[in-house]
Formats: sequence, C-alpha cells, structure tokens
Amino acid sequence: MRTRRQKTFRDADEGFSVETTEVFLDLYGSATANIYLVSFIVSGISLVVGGIVIMNIMLVSVTERTKEIGIRKRPSAQGVWIFLAQFSD
Repeated sequence: MRTRRQKTFRDADEGFSVETTEVFLDLYGSATANIYLVSFIVSGISLVVGGIVIMNIMLVSVTERTKEIGIRKRPSAQGVWIFLAQFSD
C-alpha cells in the first residue's frame, strides 16, 4: 500500500489515521449541539413572526369594528363587555 501511494518509511505522514470512539463521540456531540442551536433559532424566529401576524389580525379586527364599538359605548356599555365581545372574535 505504501508503494502504491509512493510513500517511503522516512515520510512523517502515514497516509491513514486510527480514530477512537471518543473522537467520534466528540464529533457527534458538537454536530448535535449545532443542530439544536439552529433549531432553537428557527423556532424563535417563527414564534416572533407568528406573534406579529396575530397582532396584525387583531389590529385589522379592531379597525373594522371601531364604529360598532362606538355604538356600544353610546348607551354606556361597560368596557369589560366590549373587551369580551372583541376578544371572542
């Protein structure tokens, strides 16, 4: 094999290496740690985007029902009932 790779006995490079299970376990640990980190970042971003979408839907809902809320306030409806009616939608 050494002659096929044109290596002599004086070369420092052996052309192969022997690895222990500890090296593979360290590699596996660092790879899974990076995968967990990326998954947490992606899930955090998706939660932020979902929160923005829900805020936008609530804003549109309140904007569309502003007139109805004003009509309910006119006969002195309590704020809790207006909130519950808006929140249930």
